[in-house]
Amino acid sequence: MIRPAAQDELGFIRETSCKVRKPRERSWASWEAQHGPQVDRWLREGEATVYAAEEAPEIVLGFLLVTDGDVVRMIYVKRDFRGEGIGLELLGQLKMPPRPWQPNGVWRQWVAYHRRVMGNLVAA
Repeated sequence: MIRPAAQDELGFIRETSCKVRKPRERSWASWEAQHGPQVDRWLREGEATVYAAEEAPEIVLGFLLVTDGDVVRMIYVKRDFRGEGIGLELLGQLKMPPRPWQPNGVWRQWVAYHRRVMGNLVAA
């Protein structure tokens, strides 16, 4: 089930958005202090959408954080649920092809795969 993020889920989205790019050598406190305010701004100015379990809608399996209508600031799917199309379903909620804020190797692999399978659905 895809729905807007509830207020009580924003902490999970914030923490996850900060943690996924934290270098191993940096402490969480310094990384969060540096990147937390940016994520706070995205949450204030953007839109957070979650993919929740059908049988337990309070359990978030993944989320999409977008600003400016199509700039993907963060897309995340919990490890055990990756490869099931959750990220693609979340991106399918956008009104236009997504633009990644900071494309990384995983994003580029994902785009290449989906372009082969589905055509030019996502921006590089």
